Amino acid sequence: MKREHARTVRDLIEVVAIVLAGAWALYVFVYQNVILPGLADPTPTFLVTMRHVGNDGPFAVIRLEETVRNIGTVRVHFAGHSLTVLGMNVLPANARATPPPPGEPLATYTRFTKPGVVYRDAFVTQLGDRTQRQDLFLEPGQQFTISHEFYVPKNKYERLVAWLIATYTKYDSATIPTKLTIRPSGLPRFVWSSSALLQAAEPVAELDLRAE
Repeated sequence: MKREHARTVRDLIEVVAIVLAGAWALYVFVYQNVILPGLADPTPTFLVTMRHVGNDGPFAVIRLEETVRNIGTVRVHFAGHSLTVLGMNVLPANARATPPPPGEPLATYTRFTKPGVVYRDAFVTQLGDRTQRQDLFLEPGQQFTISHEFYVPKNKYERLVAWLIATYTKYDSATIPTKLTIRPSGLPRFVWSSSALLQAAEPVAELDLRAE
């Protein structure tokens, strides 16, 4: 009887150990492959190129290409997106009595004139305004490329700078009210009140028309 009892206890312990190991393996698998990826922030990457592709009479033809890729584990859903190109000229720099503080860019011989907008494509999607027809989202691993062309007077600007400003989230179950305004600089500004939205805002491409 003692042997049978010991064998039964041993078998029960083995069964419990196997069940616990399976439950732990299932928990780890679900956590690492389902729960954890869903908790990550949206991770879009932006690659923007700007080229002078030809001339049309007095105008330079500029091609602006943007590739957006979702390298993360959750959907990237845009509430607003914009590409703006500013044109400016190069002038001799004014002499400075003292050098700028650390961290501030230093251009010893040149400075740029006040920029002017030469191209802008800015919009709010259905996520930001349900009355809009346009929407923009990427599933994990997806990417898209958009090509724009615009014209600039050949002798008006020497330098072009493209700015990307976009706001996005991983949530898409409800509208996140977003408004589009334009700053005095000509750059777009997206306004929203939800903490779910993230924003990218940076210069992403430059072109020197005189250096070509």
